[in-house]
Amino acid sequence: VVRQPGDTNRAQFLAACAESGFMPDIAYETADPLTSLGLVSAGLGLATVQESLRSAAPSGVTFRDLPWFKRSVSIHLVWRRNDRRTVIGDLRKAVNGEC
Repeated sequence: VVRQPGDTNRAQFLAACAESGFMPDIAYETADPLTSLGLVSAGLGLATVQESLRSAAPSGVTFRDLPWFKRSVSIHLVWRRNDRRTVIGDLRKAVNGEC
């Protein structure tokens, strides 16, 4: 969990750990989730990463859900104004439930 200005994820994660009865001993921090997976693969600890990285995980790295950590993030779709490509129009329709 990386400490970044204005980001509350780290504080929320540490608070959830404390509520669950433990405090992690943080030795390494990285802003890059693939580097986090590399550190885990090298046996240097554990990391919190998004589920979508499961397929990118090195062999031997195990993912587990954290049911006691209720943090979620909003995902947004963005596109360039006046982009008339078919794929953009199709994606917008799918997101708006027009398919």
